[in-house]
Amino acid sequence: MEFSGFLRPNEAIGIRNHVLVLSVSGLGNPLAKRLTQCIKGTIPIYTPNGRGQVGNDKQQLDRTLIGLSDNPNIAATLIISYDQQTADYFKERIEKNGKPVETLAIFKENGVMNATLKGMRILTEMVIKSSEIKRTPAPISYLNIGLECGGSDLSSGKVSNPTVGALSDVVVKSGGISIFSETVELIGTEKILAGRAKNKQIANEIIRTIESVFNSASERGVEIKTVNPVPENIEGGLQTLEEKALGALMKTGESEISGVLEYAEKPINPGLYFMDTPFFSTESMTAMVAGGAQIILFTTGVGNNIGNSISPTVKVTGNPNTSDLMAEHIDVDISTTTIPSGKMEERLEYLCDEVISVCNGKLTNVEVFDEMDQAISRLEPSV
Repeated sequence: MEFSGFLRPNEAIGIRNHVLVLSVSGLGNPLAKRLTQCIKGTIPIYTPNGRGQVGNDKQQLDRTLIGLSDNPNIAATLIISYDQQTADYFKERIEKNGKPVETLAIFKENGVMNATLKGMRILTEMVIKSSEIKRTPAPISYLNIGLECGGSDLSSGKVSNPTVGALSDVVVKSGGISIFSETVELIGTEKILAGRAKNKQIANEIIRTIESVFNSASERGVEIKTVNPVPENIEGGLQTLEEKALGALMKTGESEISGVLEYAEKPINPGLYFMDTPFFSTESMTAMVAGGAQIILFTTGVGNNIGNSISPTVKVTGNPNTSDLMAEHIDVDISTTTIPSGKMEERLEYLCDEVISVCNGKLTNVEVFDEMDQAISRLEPSV
């Protein structure tokens, strides 16, 4: 299989061609929003914080912001900051990928009016130059896919998750990358996952990571089973954390696990990776996209509306009722309504065709409705 994408200077292939307006602190958010409203072809990334974040929390924020700009779906980046020093700090790290990067500091421009006019000029040139990049054929070994689930029900573990898992295996076998996350969703399956690890060190890291999130919640007085499954899962027939975890496990396929990643960490080599993230979909998708995922395969049983701003989010369901009642949130229906036989081979072929179409430029419902957002997880309070 192959798709057509946008070749980047670092030899990565994007399936979208966005110009990113990257606000690296809350002070720049209004300006970033204003600029993207004025200039077609741009998308904003905001952070409500930035200043006052220290230690591991600051490292995670920086890694995420830099990773989002580095995603192959980004053609160029304009960094928005209040001060020039912070903007330069990010530019030095982002420009290593070879893509165009410019900075815009509010203080240096003597206020937001001057900064707005300058930003519009910069972005206009970036968008025009980016529009000249042509799509080029590429094998699926260039794909990095993020695996997500939300609004899970009984059909998720039986239909949509196994089918997405099978597609993940195809990508990994072809030399691509697949990332699964949502650590708390996997509590109870750690030994199964560890049994698929490439080596003993990775196996131990899988167990430690999953146990760590459980212990961390307990130390804060949180009983995991009181917050997961969530209400829509229970309404969809999932009564226990164990049921939900075994269903979520199915979307990882059967491939060997090549490593455990920190939040927003980018894999170096091909393979299947486990990324340590919260289960809230907006946070976990942001992390996987910062880790290089050009596309998110998002399985849902009872329906889910949200997607990522940078990488197209393909909503997949095996529940015919959801596909009927929430059609605006579903891209791929692999229930018996579409695949009467219910055979895995037919479901996988249908899903592969749809995913390749999205890679080639077909818009998802999330993109059409602009039902997109991002959220970067916090580790520590600001000082």
